[in-house]
Formats: sequence, C-alpha cells, structure tokens
Amino acid sequence: MLKNKKSSNIFQEDILDNIINNIDSGIIIFDKDRNIICGNKSVANILGINYESLFKLNLQDILRIAKKDEKVENIIKNLKDNFELEVNIKGIDYKFEYTYFDGDDNEKSIINLRRINNEKPSNSNDYIGYVSHELKTPISTIKAYIETLIDIMNNNEFRDKEISMKFLSVVKEECDRMFTIVKELLHISKLDRDIFALEKEKVSVNEFIKKIYTKIEVLAKIKRQNILINISKNINNIYIDKNAMEQVILNILTNSIKYTKEKGKIEILVYEEDSKSIISIIDNGMGIKDEDIERVFERFYRVQEREEDFKDIIDGAGLGLYISREIVKKHGGSITIKSEYNVGTQVNIIIPKIEHIH
Repeated sequence: MLKNKKSSNIFQEDILDNIINNIDSGIIIFDKDRNIICGNKSVANILGINYESLFKLNLQDILRIAKKDEKVENIIKNLKDNFELEVNIKGIDYKFEYTYFDGDDNEKSIINLRRINNEKPSNSNDYIGYVSHELKTPISTIKAYIETLIDIMNNNEFRDKEISMKFLSVVKEECDRMFTIVKELLHISKLDRDIFALEKEKVSVNEFIKKIYTKIEVLAKIKRQNILINISKNINNIYIDKNAMEQVILNILTNSIKYTKEKGKIEILVYEEDSKSIISIIDNGMGIKDEDIERVFERFYRVQEREEDFKDIIDGAGLGLYISREIVKKHGGSITIKSEYNVGTQVNIIIPKIEHIH
C-alpha cells in the first residue's frame, strides 16, 4: 500500500510503482536518454537479472539480453518509432512491445514484456492451471488499481478525478474480461455434463436480429464499421433457444468486429436453402489462414497472430467458438467457415427450417 506524501509528484510516482509492481508483465520505463527510471520485479525475473542491477542498464542493454547475440542496431535506428518483437528468453516466448511518448520536457519510452501463452490444457489438471492463469492477470491488475484508488481517496493533498476515472475504467475492463471467462467456463461445464438444456420456441427473425444488432452497434461504431442486415422475405420465423442462439451470433459478430479494421464492412444475411435456415455473417477483415480454420473450434485455441494484432475487444479463454458450435449442434445444425487470409471471412450458422422440426 502507498503512504501519504507531502509532494503530489512523489505521490504520483508511488502510484506508478504500486501499479507496475502488481502486474505480471515485465514493465520498464526509460527517460529521454534511454536510461531506466522505473521497472518492476517481474521484468528482472524474466530477464534473469538481479532487481537492483536492472537500473544500471539502458535500452540497448535490455534489447541485447532479449535478442541474445542478434544485432540490435537496426532495431533502434529511430527510437521514436513504436515497434514489437517476439523474443525467446530462457525457453519462454514473449511479446516485446516498445512504445514512445513525447511530452513537454517529459520524453519517455516504455517496454512491456508479455508472455505468449501457446499452450492449451490436455487434461483436467492442465485445465485448472490454464483457467487459474487466465484469471490471475485481471485479478492482479484489479487489486493493484483498487489499492491505488483507496490511497488516492485517503490522501487529502492528491485527489485527481481524471486519474481515478482512468483507474476505474481499467478495473471495469478487467471485470468484464473475468465475467466473460467465467461465463464461458460455466457453459463448458454444462456441455461436458450434458445438462445444457435448450428451451426452443418460435422466434421472429426480424425482431431477433434487430435485438442482436442493438447490442453490438456501439462496438461497430467505435471502429466506424458498417453493418448491413439482409433478411430474405420468405423467412419469418426460426425455431431456436433464443438466449443460446443469441450468444452464438453475438460471439461471431464480436469476432468480426474485432478482426475487421476501421471503416470495414460486416453483413448479416438470413435466408432459407432447401430444408435449412441459414444465418451468414460476412466481413472483409483479416481472414484466417487455411491451417487455422479447422482448429478455431477447438477448446482454448487462439490464432496468436490475430490476438496480437487486435486487442480492442474483451477476450475470454478461447472457448467462444467451441461453445457456439456445440450450441448449434444441439439445435440439430452446424457451423461452417469460409475464409481467405487478408480478404475476409464468412461464417454460416445452419439450422433446420421450422417446418422440418419434429
């Protein structure tokens, strides 16, 4: 916990120290001369050096440790450019993120070393460990920010509304992330025990799709994306568990929004073909490589390249598409994916037509 300080500058430094020392990622902050002015114990552990020794190093030293014998001169030709690298330190893969900030006499740069989690659980013990890891990071972050907020409120000389609101925003985002993970895990538990019961009913297609659209409209507007809805005139109703199928479509639409860049286009098509009702979600996003398409429905599988490039939507534990497929299968249907890398993706949700339900 922080202690009250007479100087607000010292107090703000304590806030920074409190936050970064409660985060699992390795964090280093450099001054304008690229000397270290702040760092956490996590980064010292990652780099395999003594914490006190960390502050004797500069940016070039850190790069040499991370990149081993590789030349770093080309990497740091222009230190005012942000860059990312994948590095392997002591047999573990990390994302090395460098960010430059330019302020009035306050030029700084930050390195964030985040572990790349390429493993997925293969048995129940791994499963528990994986979930614990997924929940540990947001819990650690929330703890750090809440403790800092308490100290801000208890400090009579330093009550900054803007900082407090930023911290509360981070806490909310991490809570949303944990909620998503826990919700996915509860669904998995029900599916594994075969107690995921559907409550099917006749549902108006127009009302159903419009309700879903209102829930994702804000996310799309943030990225200035255009969502088009095209419902065939010859389809009025579908026979589904409304809440379960809404989860499926929201999950796929959220992925489309996440992996489609600003001003992109997403289309929702609903039509009938033979004895099937089909809901298609089509985007012009980054697409999926052929080798990943068959695996996206696996439990805990994440396409790492996609995860690193697009970070603006709350993530779960890599279970969303697996759960979606299982829900659709329980409706007697299937999900298919067509995708071309750097062109776009089409996801088809195929369920029996209402008159073919027995």
